[in-house]
Amino acid sequence: MDMKKLMRPASLVVIGASDKAGMVGGATKSSIKGANSDHVYYINPKRDEVNGRKCYHALSELPEVPDCMLLCTPAHTIAGYLEEGGKMGIGAAVVLASGFSEERTEQAQALSEEVKAICLKYDIALCGPNCIGIVNGIDNVCVTANNDDTMSLLQDDNRRGLGIVAQSGYISSGFNYPDCDFLAFIVSAGNSIICGLEDYMLYFAKEPRINAIAAYVEGIKKPDVLEEALKIAAENRKPVIVLKAGSSQKGGFAAASHTGSLAGNYRTIQSIFEKYGAIFTRNLQELTSTARMFAVLDGNFPKKATMGGVNFSGGENTLCADTSERVGISLPDFAGKTIETIKTVVPPFATAANPLDATTTLFREKEKVETLFRCVSEDPAIGLMAVGTDVGIPSEVKDYTCAEVLTEMRGRNEILPTVIIPSFEKPRNPEVRIPLEKAGIPVLSAGIYAYDAIRHLMDFVNYDYTKVTSELAIPDAAKTTASKEEREAAKQKEKHALSEAESKEALAKEGVPVPKQVLIKTDADLAEAVQNFSYPCVMKIDSEDIPHKTEAGGVKLNIQNAGAAEEAYFDILESCKAYKPDAKLNGVMMQEMVKGELEVLIGITCDPLFGPFLLCGMGGIYAEMFKDTALYPCPLNKEEALNMLKSLKIWPMFQGWRGAAPLDTDALTNLMVSVSNYAVKHKNDLAELDLNPVFVSDNGVCAADALIVLKQ
Repeated sequence: MDMKKLMRPASLVVIGASDKAGMVGGATKSSIKGANSDHVYYINPKRDEVNGRKCYHALSELPEVPDCMLLCTPAHTIAGYLEEGGKMGIGAAVVLASGFSEERTEQAQALSEEVKAICLKYDIALCGPNCIGIVNGIDNVCVTANNDDTMSLLQDDNRRGLGIVAQSGYISSGFNYPDCDFLAFIVSAGNSIICGLEDYMLYFAKEPRINAIAAYVEGIKKPDVLEEALKIAAENRKPVIVLKAGSSQKGGFAAASHTGSLAGNYRTIQSIFEKYGAIFTRNLQELTSTARMFAVLDGNFPKKATMGGVNFSGGENTLCADTSERVGISLPDFAGKTIETIKTVVPPFATAANPLDATTTLFREKEKVETLFRCVSEDPAIGLMAVGTDVGIPSEVKDYTCAEVLTEMRGRNEILPTVIIPSFEKPRNPEVRIPLEKAGIPVLSAGIYAYDAIRHLMDFVNYDYTKVTSELAIPDAAKTTASKEEREAAKQKEKHALSEAESKEALAKEGVPVPKQVLIKTDADLAEAVQNFSYPCVMKIDSEDIPHKTEAGGVKLNIQNAGAAEEAYFDILESCKAYKPDAKLNGVMMQEMVKGELEVLIGITCDPLFGPFLLCGMGGIYAEMFKDTALYPCPLNKEEALNMLKSLKIWPMFQGWRGAAPLDTDALTNLMVSVSNYAVKHKNDLAELDLNPVFVSDNGVCAADALIVLKQ
């Protein structure tokens, strides 16, 4: 499959060309706006010309074999045109029509399968169906239903820009508005029968003219392709900004209905992206404002994850301080030299502090503004300079002065990476904004969205790809190389729970600490065990058919002597037989009483696409009540495991709460890595794993209970 023919076609044929208003008319007009207009051809069997341009009646009449087809015809015609084009050697196609897998009818599904088979047979790179198409702003190529009057193409041949892919035509088109000199590609992925969101992200990750990637995600179909895209982007320090739809139950259903793909578990997909340093946003405004910032910065990122705020009013300065603290942006104190220089330019009543209220008067004096920006940029504690000033219409003298000084100093490489934070959300003055953005200084959204974008920038600066495990444990049946038979076989597997004894035995082989225990199967075993075991102890049923022992009366705690142990043995068997008469009872396990200062939960949940994820959090009887957990894809190393623990609300308890000794996080992270290793080895047959509780003390850890569920 040649993605270049889809993303950068040298020649194009528009099938179903029309001059009527609407998507088809827009696609027809847009196609000739690009740099390849001399090699754009129209086909309409009922027309001789459209928009004054010659119209052919069939593919066989074309003077050359085009790289790409833009199909503007109804769904039932698509397969025929793809078959004919494939035979000719056309390597790519964009299908606008709906009526495929998103409709979920047998007829629509069959049509999707037919189109897919044809594309695979002829190795056609297909965008869609049910999409708006592709705008290539770098090469000035339009294969899209967007009206040509709304499109913004880059005019500078050396300009790099943002690559956008969305599983929504409307959202993709929302990025494309006039005067956006940072948009390199906009892709509406549609149903993704052949080329999916993951393929476009991989193309963007490899394309050197793309400086940042933005994605609106409803569902994932190719986990291994996404993994490759995220790895390449992380290795090359290329920002990836994501908005994942379907965080709610109804949102997940709506996403699946929209594109015909599974929405996927929101939290698991979030953890996948964040593992590779991608930025996860919560709404469209946050996505667009953050993506715009990264695109305009164009790789000129801060060396430190700290900010120096320079504002022109006291109210704005106070809001800068408050909002920075709220979202987690570091505002270190200015160095003494910086403070002394600031005092030479600001009025006597101004306080030289970070953030700085430099006052409106100063912003009108070019030399003082330049001195101020230079001293902040030279402060060794500051990584990013954020200037609070409006660039609205009409602009004030201070706005023009500020923009002039910043663009000149940026051209001489005399300032830190810099962003502009407007006070209010209103139309931006292009006379101020455009020179700033051409100089690589983003004009952010106002208010909280600006500070959220900056926080994302700081997170990106702090991310170190070399400290994470670079691969995922994707099940073989979920990879793009898997056959249809392999995928179906994986779906047919049934779950089978191991007993606690079997679960602990399997995990102990991986290095997971488990308590001393003995399985009592007969009266003779009981007689020997009660005499030789240490007290106090715990006794509990061992049965793969009773995973929740407490509810069955299958657990007895704090047993002090042999007599109590014998009584507990028979009570447990009687209770469990009554609770589930058909359960297979392997016996009763006698286990040493484990103690620890804190109970935690360590588990594995398995995603059908991405494989095992490690879960950690507060354990014991309060695990489900407080839901203080962290989730991370396997495999993981000790540093990743420690970061999971640090993200928990109970992290202060690990450090030694109120004079208590610090807990053994080294032993706990070793256990977490061991559990992850087991899950990776069994990625094709593990369904779930649960260690609850794991007791953590100041000198070790121990998994008191274990459950492994396999797929067979």
